[in-house]
Amino acid sequence: MRDCDARHSPVCGEPLVSRVPGSVRPHDVRSTGFSLAELLVALAVAAVMLGFALPAFNTLVQERALAATVNDLAAGIAYARSEAIRRGRPITLAARAPATGNEWAGGYCVFVGVGQSCPNVSAVLREAPALSGFSLAGSGDLADISWLTFSARGLPSPARAGAFILCSTDTERRAGRVLNLSRTGRTDVESMTCHDA
Repeated sequence: MRDCDARHSPVCGEPLVSRVPGSVRPHDVRSTGFSLAELLVALAVAAVMLGFALPAFNTLVQERALAATVNDLAAGIAYARSEAIRRGRPITLAARAPATGNEWAGGYCVFVGVGQSCPNVSAVLREAPALSGFSLAGSGDLADISWLTFSARGLPSPARAGAFILCSTDTERRAGRVLNLSRTGRTDVESMTCHDA
């Protein structure tokens, strides 16, 4: 076994390297940023992905708005019906600003008693605001009707069965909803296609 000189490490032939705390060797330096080319490629990929995602996002927003609007009307009908049963008195759901072919888009109110329009008195139990960007009209027995009264037994009075049709006023948007109302006052919702060519 040969002796190693003091300038070398215990393993012969490897020079001793003094390490000063905090010092960095030239080959330890690494780049920590992006080059301009890499940044432009990343932005181009993000723009393409956004181009695919944006229409799907707009469709999702439209679907959510349709569902929320038709569910609000269903809740208003259920509320009027349950209040009629609870109070043992007729309760009316009436359109606030009916327009031919779009009777319910102007909002509605629920009030105690019978009538064809919303009273400006304390008898009003609940109000819904006007819709923006949607049309809401009746069909079947509910066509051209702007009010609906429930008897103390929770039945539409007079007995009516039909549907409320909810569509976007934008003819490019085809998705819609139908809120069906049975003669017993029960409701159910289904999808439909609006603005057929």
